[in-house]
Amino acid sequence: MRKAWTLIVLSALCDLAGAILSQILASNSLVNPLVHLGWWSPALGGLVRNYGLVLGGTCRFGLLAGGLARAFVVYWKALSIGVFLISLGDICIWATA
Repeated sequence: MRKAWTLIVLSALCDLAGAILSQILASNSLVNPLVHLGWWSPALGGLVRNYGLVLGGTCRFGLLAGGLARAFVVYWKALSIGVFLISLGDICIWATA
């Protein structure tokens, strides 16, 4: 289950990084610390925004899908083992009755 939670947390971090890149670092405002540097331009802001959208969209959902798939596999294995043990227990109870 650790892999599943790791992928889900990485997905959330990609969402946070994508939001920071696409909404804060890509805007031409005083909130953006890159505006105060001499090499910032609107073209660079557009490029940063595009990277933020990819990171907050495609990468985030890819990691989230991987984490949920991993959690599903772990759950399915636990359910299969649980059903097998319950069935085995039922058979033992029925055999002694």
